[in-house]
Amino acid sequence: REWRRGHEGEKAGAPSARYCMSAVVFEHGMWVFGGDDGGHKHSMNNYVFGAHFDELWRLDLRTYAWRRVKPADGVAPPKRALHQAVVLGASMYVYGGLGKADLWRYDFGGGRWTQLMAAPGEEDDEAHPGVRHAFAAAPSGGDGFYVHGGTRHRKGGGRPRVFGDLWRYNVNANGWTKVRPAGGGELRPPKPGPRGHHSLLALGARKLLLYGGALCTPGCVCYGDTWAFDADRAA
Repeated sequence: REWRRGHEGEKAGAPSARYCMSAVVFEHGMWVFGGDDGGHKHSMNNYVFGAHFDELWRLDLRTYAWRRVKPADGVAPPKRALHQAVVLGASMYVYGGLGKADLWRYDFGGGRWTQLMAAPGEEDDEAHPGVRHAFAAAPSGGDGFYVHGGTRHRKGGGRPRVFGDLWRYNVNANGWTKVRPAGGGELRPPKPGPRGHHSLLALGARKLLLYGGALCTPGCVCYGDTWAFDADRAA
């Protein structure tokens, strides 16, 4: 019941200070990709928008030693923050982020990135969740993962758009499907409201657990509710 410092940070070989990155666990390692430091590495007084990273780092969970992992062929996703990553099999899938809607796969064995899908041409595409950040993601069995909610900044400014929808990416089809609750019309069951910055966990292959988040448009209303989703009861 105690914390202990596993590493001294950048001065001892770790990534520089950052937030809004993704992190997954695979074979005794924590893999961290991207993130943002607001330009604080160069100035602690002014926030720099878009000071994002495209670095991939691995923390060995047996020795607590950090190592930057460079792609075998030099190809890597663009810099990003407020994205998500999930592990399926021996690969890591990275989706979205601030101003992003592309999907990438990292092969742990081969050390290579592959872009699976580019951003859609239209802002609203019925076959793609589109540009969004601060969403939640969770694996779905071994052949896909879910994405829920998130935020999109509007072109030209104005109030951001906040989502409450649920999408599933299928690895075998390399495609997205919007998941709709069972029922219809007035009988359609309730669902979580639009939100970002929340948590989503997989409970087996067919169930999800969602907690919290915030509706920021701007000015934030925080949520403390908990929702369970059963894929066998979806449309």
